[in-house]
Amino acid sequence: MSSIRPGEPPGALLSIEALRVRFAGSDGAAPVDGVSLTVAPGECLGVVGESGAGKSLSFLAAFGLAPQGAEVSGRVRLGPLDVLGCHERQLDRIRGARVGFVFQDPMTSLTPHRTIGAQLAEAIARHTGLRRRAARERAQGLLERVRLGDAARRMGQYPHELSGGMRQRVMIAIALACEPELLIADEPTTALDVTLQAQILALLAQFKRERRMALVLITHDFAAVAGVADRVAVMRAGRLVESGPVAAVLKRPEDPYTRELLRAASEPPAPASGPASDASPAGAAVLAVSDLAVRFTHAAGLLRRRSFAALEAVTLTLAAGESLGVVGESGCGKSTLTRAALRLIRVHRGRVLWLGRDVSGLTARRLRGMRRDLQLVFQDPLASLDPHLTVERLVGEPLEIHHGELAPDARRERVHAMLARVGLEAALYGRRAHELSGGQCQRVGIARAMVLEPRVLVCDEPLSALDVRAQRQIRLLLEQLRGERGASLLFVSHDLSLVRHLCERALVLYLGRMVELGPTAALFDRPLHPYTRQLIDAIAVPDPDVQPARLAKVSLGEPAAPLERPGGCAFRNRCPHATALCAERAPPWVAGGAHRWVACHHFREWADGMLPE
Repeated sequence: MSSIRPGEPPGALLSIEALRVRFAGSDGAAPVDGVSLTVAPGECLGVVGESGAGKSLSFLAAFGLAPQGAEVSGRVRLGPLDVLGCHERQLDRIRGARVGFVFQDPMTSLTPHRTIGAQLAEAIARHTGLRRRAARERAQGLLERVRLGDAARRMGQYPHELSGGMRQRVMIAIALACEPELLIADEPTTALDVTLQAQILALLAQFKRERRMALVLITHDFAAVAGVADRVAVMRAGRLVESGPVAAVLKRPEDPYTRELLRAASEPPAPASGPASDASPAGAAVLAVSDLAVRFTHAAGLLRRRSFAALEAVTLTLAAGESLGVVGESGCGKSTLTRAALRLIRVHRGRVLWLGRDVSGLTARRLRGMRRDLQLVFQDPLASLDPHLTVERLVGEPLEIHHGELAPDARRERVHAMLARVGLEAALYGRRAHELSGGQCQRVGIARAMVLEPRVLVCDEPLSALDVRAQRQIRLLLEQLRGERGASLLFVSHDLSLVRHLCERALVLYLGRMVELGPTAALFDRPLHPYTRQLIDAIAVPDPDVQPARLAKVSLGEPAAPLERPGGCAFRNRCPHATALCAERAPPWVAGGAHRWVACHHFREWADGMLPE
């Protein structure tokens, strides 16, 4: 089906008719083939489908942002304006002023060497003509509007100094800078934790409601669509297969493909089974950190620097063949922990052991040979891939470094086998990262890490950019790696259902501190810390009768940053059960039952059911 159903709203702000995108020299199917869609003022259209379905490309092509070599045909109207007939100068005036974009990867969309304030002010000045001071005042107001804490200080920071959730809010602020009529949000919650996902979606719903802004939400997440969208369009292989009101499509889907995606999104994964001890014998540990602390510095004036604890007193052990999940909100220290454990950043205090060997004082040269057994899947797939190398070279490079004895044909065969296992077609092997979708880049990053068959695989949000079917495929692949090689998995994720499925144990971090550790099943069934309970309660559900009400209750404020960590219990300002004791001193790390540990003054009252959940 390549046209919308009868009964869709008249008076569309955006109308796309028979949009088709082909690439010069390509003899395959068109990545966008005859797509027709409309969006009315004050309406949200959710566009869903698997990675590579043509979701993002459709809207990039509609506004002159298709990759080089793309041939675009069809009709795109923004009100009465023929967009495809506009020259580049006209498109520059439309993009940013009448149409705002929240791109899929905020880290690569923001200019790394310019401050947040400068980038926001530039967008405002370009489209409004405001002078520098007025533009900066408006920029700070926008950061406050998207609930970015300490907006004045954020203005002077660079993208790499912000967490993923903060960068996403900056992208939304830039997109809203000139009060656009239409906002196109491309995977705005990718790689965000459950509470920040809810906050970003609630924020978009608020802007749509208050300003009658038209919104296009491009996502693979049906729960996001259920919470915000009025209508939904399902795409597959460049074509529109089903569209209609969100309740009708999500509850009574007509197309078999839509039913399959919804089934994959709704089925609860089985809990992981395996070793659940809090600590393994020292001889069996493949990765261990003890009293680990990481400190960062930032500018606190023209000539002053100030340091803060990004990670403090973290101790854990990963056993051979074990899978340990690490969860928590954006900025809690999850990625910092993985990078510190792999010696990718400097450790302020503590010990790091790989395969029983203390590596804290080893040089980079001596570490290089050991890295073959410890591999990392990075959080930002596009930013972590060399833009000059093809997919085949990207995945083959680790073999060249660590297995130089392999003949070129043997190396190529191994690369192709791994690319096939992560679900990438042979036609993509010669492409570069910028020619791939976000999900395809994620698969390349996973293949690159797994091609060495490491003993320890550290995954930092490895499935965040993948649709539900691709997630299942990669999940099975990770399980096979563990089963066949006895590999250990340190799995950082905002998706708590994936952690429950893949990991025997889970560690919960808050503002760089451990707050709960224990068997995953027990942690989900009966959390001992109020923060763990909040994370579990924030898990989205793909039900349009339930999810909008859940988003309406979401607090839109940012959690405290490590720099402003309050005294006593860091969670007390958000905890409904905080007492004077919580403000006086930090809770100790104590045993909370069989193989369970918690940092909460009142966890026994939780366990005894004396405090309401």
